[in-house]
Amino acid sequence: MDESLGKKSWEDIHMYFAVESYQDNWEKNRFNYQTTKRWADVLGESFEVTDWAFCVWLRGEKNLTSQEVEQQDNAKRLKAEYQELWIRVHPDFTRELQGKTYQQKWEEAGLTVQEAQEWISIGLKPNDLDYCAWLKVIKEFEEKGEVWWADYNDEFRRKEYEEFLKGSKLGLGVIKQLKKLDINNISLISKKKKNIITG
Repeated sequence: MDESLGKKSWEDIHMYFAVESYQDNWEKNRFNYQTTKRWADVLGESFEVTDWAFCVWLRGEKNLTSQEVEQQDNAKRLKAEYQELWIRVHPDFTRELQGKTYQQKWEEAGLTVQEAQEWISIGLKPNDLDYCAWLKVIKEFEEKGEVWWADYNDEFRRKEYEEFLKGSKLGLGVIKQLKKLDINNISLISKKKKNIITG
């Protein structure tokens, strides 16, 4: 298929799909063009390109399909319930930065409410998004067997984390806490993911 045609099709769903990372988040979570279009139709005017995380939650936690949500006519109620999950993780997810809430920014970065819960539980805050997204990308490289990162020892990783943290303006207390953690055993970045969020 012609790449420009494929991109245009996604833009027909929502104009912000012109930004490739939005489409990537949907596709990484097993939503192709047709299923994304279907969810957009069901959610109607409230549809946002960051709704991939909401739809993952509906599919995984609620075991609902787009057809079931449409038949039950409860998309608004479910979206409110989903928003409440983010608030329970940390109230600052409702705060805005540059016209978007922290929740929206986390979803744009490809992070779910379950991942947010795990990061917040170790002392990070919604404004630590860049660090959380960075660490997730590093772990994805490791899981794919990318040697350039996997060859470095834990001491090197911790030093890199500390340098990154200093650059992202985290407090010294969080840096010290993270240095004590065995980063490889945090469930968020291990292959075994726990479902911390219940609701």
